[in-house]
Amino acid sequence: MMSAPWREFCEELIATEILNWRPFKYIDYRFKKKIQSPIIDLDMGGKGLFIYEVFDLVINDDQMPLLKDLKNKTSENYIWVTDEVIQTLGHETGSKSFPHEIGPHTKYAQNLKWSK
Repeated sequence: MMSAPWREFCEELIATEILNWRPFKYIDYRFKKKIQSPIIDLDMGGKGLFIYEVFDLVINDDQMPLLKDLKNKTSENYIWVTDEVIQTLGHETGSKSFPHEIGPHTKYAQNLKWSK
């Protein structure tokens, strides 16, 4: 069952007031890929299978300046990270610390494949 990208976008960025809803009232997106895990043992017991659907946000000319402005700000509610930080799930090699908690599903989405 395909989730609604608008619902996820709204839940994460509009409802939290990170972005103003008016310029993002309508978003465009492109399906990129579906990623499926193998059947795995869950931490809470039992077995599970995860399916992730990855979409690219298609930004229009009105939305781009707002996202660029957002990138220049800092907040406790969001972070902008490099590909390297995603690949290491939050570990910054320069400081040898884990200043960010990045979920493994973020890495799967970036690499477009399941990995341990």
